[in-house]
Amino acid sequence: MNYIENPNFPKGKSTVVAVSSEAKDVIDALQSAKICVVPVDPCSSLPEGIASHADLQLLHLGSNSMLTASCSNKCEEMLKSIGFDLKAASSPLGEKYPADCILNAAILGKNIIINPAAADKLLMEYIYSNNMNIIAVNQGYSNCSILSVCSDAIITSDRGIAKAAEENGIDADFYVGIESGIVNFFDNWYITNFAVICDKNGYYSSGTSASFPVPQKHVNSIQEKTLGHVMD
Repeated sequence: MNYIENPNFPKGKSTVVAVSSEAKDVIDALQSAKICVVPVDPCSSLPEGIASHADLQLLHLGSNSMLTASCSNKCEEMLKSIGFDLKAASSPLGEKYPADCILNAAILGKNIIINPAAADKLLMEYIYSNNMNIIAVNQGYSNCSILSVCSDAIITSDRGIAKAAEENGIDADFYVGIESGIVNFFDNWYITNFAVICDKNGYYSSGTSASFPVPQKHVNSIQEKTLGHVMD
């Protein structure tokens, strides 16, 4: 097997993907494309909405090296059978921040966008031993907030990450923020979407989508869990 040397940037078609075991439609689509799926099972230490998120339990370091945190035996055995060399984080995942995001970092070549205060000790040792350039941010879920384009370009809705990246040579022309959720208008709840686009000169524009009413019987469940969970 040819492993991806530079995390996030395959040179050809990806043939193995780690995905939440609860994302059935995604798994079906990947398997129909002849892509091997490694299901990431829910971790009992994490909140329900993010319990099986792959980017909380796994961090690909490049080639066949990978860090794991509170990963199921089934997932680890499948990764090992494919040839991955796994090393367990020095601490297990925890329910509360920052114990839930100890492996959440975005690797961009020799750069790594990370909150060092939230990171696992073993991950920080790896970073220092490989002379990686730390782009320190306050956001513990840095990898969740970034779409890696190449080693010197990212897409993010987090202005703090964008500022830190720009200061480290990763330039930005536009900043885009998109959120979806429920809002209360005139004592009624609605699903709506918000978007803000800002350029590097500080000019910005914002907008919303059409809003659709949410039955009151679903509002408490959405507030206690997530909109996506209730919709599923």
